[in-house]
Amino acid sequence: RSESLQFTRVYKGEVDQGGSTELTINIDPNVTVASFALFDPTRSVTVSVVGASGKEIPLDTDKNGFVQVDDPSSMIYLGYGFANPKAGLWRVTVHASDSTPAEGADFAVSVYFVGGAVLRAQSSTLIPKLGEEVQLSAEVSMSGQSLEIKQAQAVIRDPDGNVEVLEFPAGKSISAVWKPKTPGAHGVDIIVTSAATDGAPVERTAFLSVEVQPNPSQFQVTGNLVLVIGLVVFVLGLILFAFVRTLRKVALLKK
Repeated sequence: RSESLQFTRVYKGEVDQGGSTELTINIDPNVTVASFALFDPTRSVTVSVVGASGKEIPLDTDKNGFVQVDDPSSMIYLGYGFANPKAGLWRVTVHASDSTPAEGADFAVSVYFVGGAVLRAQSSTLIPKLGEEVQLSAEVSMSGQSLEIKQAQAVIRDPDGNVEVLEFPAGKSISAVWKPKTPGAHGVDIIVTSAATDGAPVERTAFLSVEVQPNPSQFQVTGNLVLVIGLVVFVLGLILFAFVRTLRKVALLKK
């Protein structure tokens, strides 16, 4: 994954029929591109955006790459972006439409930046064994300077959909230990909240995939043991056969 492509957190919400829901998203300094993707399973909502200047920005296909995806199989419903956005708080408002269901609509907004702060997150191993200690670590920097991480957690999802939340201590270079309890593919979202040198909040998320290896079953252990014993017996048989042949040759020479 390119370090220039940085994800903020996933913003989740619900909009009632005839209503609207506002999200506040901070864009930190030196971001050259800010891209927004909205997921709405009902495909019925609309959005409006107010920039850090306090003015509403009309969404345009040519200027913002605004796109509406009508394919129900697509995760994305609406997408748009901004080049060299003004740093500060942006407000994205999700509006219900006439086609929004009576029970309302759940939605999620994912935001990623090019430029700005950089989150580096990693796992000490991507293929741990059950019960093995896995060290998860993270650090955030901006313009080559390390930033203080105020809050961080790892949200770990196992193959059965169970979620485990691991809290990190605050600091500049942080880490925490996780011991997997279930074999299979795990999704690890490392979510951090930091602060720029001017005190502006910085939010970033890194996505890792960890494949936990199952411990050998008793059948496998027994099978391997049988193979080893069989090999040892075979080697001993060869040695004994060679020893007997040598004794026979010696006995013939004596005659």
